[in-house]
Amino acid sequence: MANRIIRYLVSRYLSQLGSRPDKRELPIVIYNDHAGKRIMVGGFYEKKFVDTIINALAFDASKYACLDIGANIGNYTLQFKNIFREVYSFEPQIRTFKLLTLNTAHLDNVRVYNYGLSNDESQPVFKISTTNVVSGSQYFYDKSYYEESVTLKVYDAHFNHEIALVKIDVAGNEKNTIQGMKRNLMKYKPVITFDYDINMQDNYALLELLESMGYTSFWIRKRHFIERYIPSRKGLIYYMKLLVRFMTPRVKQELEQIDLRKAHIDYYLVTTFHPDSQFKLKV
Repeated sequence: MANRIIRYLVSRYLSQLGSRPDKRELPIVIYNDHAGKRIMVGGFYEKKFVDTIINALAFDASKYACLDIGANIGNYTLQFKNIFREVYSFEPQIRTFKLLTLNTAHLDNVRVYNYGLSNDESQPVFKISTTNVVSGSQYFYDKSYYEESVTLKVYDAHFNHEIALVKIDVAGNEKNTIQGMKRNLMKYKPVITFDYDINMQDNYALLELLESMGYTSFWIRKRHFIERYIPSRKGLIYYMKLLVRFMTPRVKQELEQIDLRKAHIDYYLVTTFHPDSQFKLKV
C-alpha cells in the first residue's frame, strides 16, 4: 500500500512539475537515465549553465553557426537552435542518434551527423552504461554496460565554415577532438565550452593544447559561496550544502574565472574564448 501511495504522489508531482520551455515545442524524446530524469523535471538538462553562457555572449549569435559535439539526444542542440543561425550536431552512438534524429527532424536549422569527432578516423568500440547512457566512451565505463562500434572522423577533413561556438562533451576524448579541428579553431576562433572531468588522464594535456592555441582563461557559472569553501559533493555534506543553498539568495547568472589546474571536482560547461576573436564573452 505504501509503495502504491508513493508512486501515485511521485506521478502527480512529475505531471505538475514536468514542463517544456515553450508549450508550442514538441516534447523531448529521452532515455530513462540521469539526464532524462532532469529533462522530465526541468524541461532541459543543465539549462542554467547554458543560459548563463548564452547571456554572456558578446556578439549576435543569430548570425552564426555553432557545433554540438557529443550531442546525445539533443538536449543542448534544442537549446541552441533558437539562439544560433545553424546548429551542427555530432553523435556517434547508434541508438542515441535515433533519439537525436527524432528530436530534431522538424528543425530546418539543425544538421545531425551519426559520428563523433577525434584526431583520426576510426571505428572504436564504445562501452555504454546501461544506467547512464550519456556516459558512453572508449576510455571508461560502469560495471553494467553494452558495447557498440561507432565511427569517429576528423572535423578539419570534412568542414571549413565559420563557427561562433563549439560545445564539447565527449567523455574523455576532448583533447583528441580539439586536435582534429585545430585548423578551423585557429581560423575562426570560436567560443569553446566543455565538461571538465578531473578523473581524465589527459586533463593537463588538454589545457596545454588550448593554451597553445591562445585559449588561456577559463570560466564557469558563478558558484554559490558554499561551493567555494566546501567543494565536496559527497554524502551528508551534499545535503547540508543543499540546505544552505535553499536558505540563501539565488546565485546570479554570471560567469566567474577559475584555475582548472587547481580543480578538485568536475565542472560543467567550462567556457573559454580567444582574446583576438570577434567571438568573446562579456566578462
